[in-house]
Amino acid sequence: KRSATGARRVVLAAFVVFEIAVSVVVLIGAGLLAKSVWMLSGKNPGFDATHVLTLKVTPPESLCKERGRCDEFYKQLLDKIQALPGIANVSATSSLPMAGDPSRFAAVLEGHPWVPGTPVNLVWYWTVAPGYLKTMGIPLLSGRDFSIADAQSAEPVALVSAATAKQYWPGENPIGKHVRGIWQKDWHRVIGVVGDTHTAALGVDPSVEQAQAYFPFANSILNTTMMTLVIRTSSDPLAMVQPVRNVITE
Repeated sequence: KRSATGARRVVLAAFVVFEIAVSVVVLIGAGLLAKSVWMLSGKNPGFDATHVLTLKVTPPESLCKERGRCDEFYKQLLDKIQALPGIANVSATSSLPMAGDPSRFAAVLEGHPWVPGTPVNLVWYWTVAPGYLKTMGIPLLSGRDFSIADAQSAEPVALVSAATAKQYWPGENPIGKHVRGIWQKDWHRVIGVVGDTHTAALGVDPSVEQAQAYFPFANSILNTTMMTLVIRTSSDPLAMVQPVRNVITE
């Protein structure tokens, strides 16, 4: 518990926080993920936060009552930020690694049925926009990443970590396997395997942490509207705060 708390403090200490209110959305936080996250610990967290600016965005409830409008809002926002000079890559996620526990869900994984009355498989998950892996420097080990086409597809899809694939499907090809929430009827097909990331404690090997999965924003395991933008810049990330804020205000 101490190591997890200490790791969070290292990350949170790297954030530069702002409070900004705008007419369209509320910017409730902005931060700069720093390389010192792993320099201080001597361990690789599984992602590269160098030159990554983060901004937490909450669209108004009236906008996101219709899921399609909320999807379009984020698509336009990411496209406009990507077009700014000095932006290398941009994406969005429901939570940041190492900045507190991500969301978890009770899962059923193919080949591992759940029997009522027995413990469930808990899976840490992130809802992300296309380009998240590239923006955060998380390697795609096999299969493919999410694409814009997944938002328009009727088939739910997912990515899983390497440790998750090894734990639940050892010696098998995880591509094409399935995962779902215990309350769901439809399965999410695994389309890719990604590198392991630390979720809480840098001192804990991510291969022994809980299972990890990623779902596309438009077709996630659970709906979410509040997202954190992750923006990789080609120079000082803090220099991009005002241009990005202007885009969001517009």
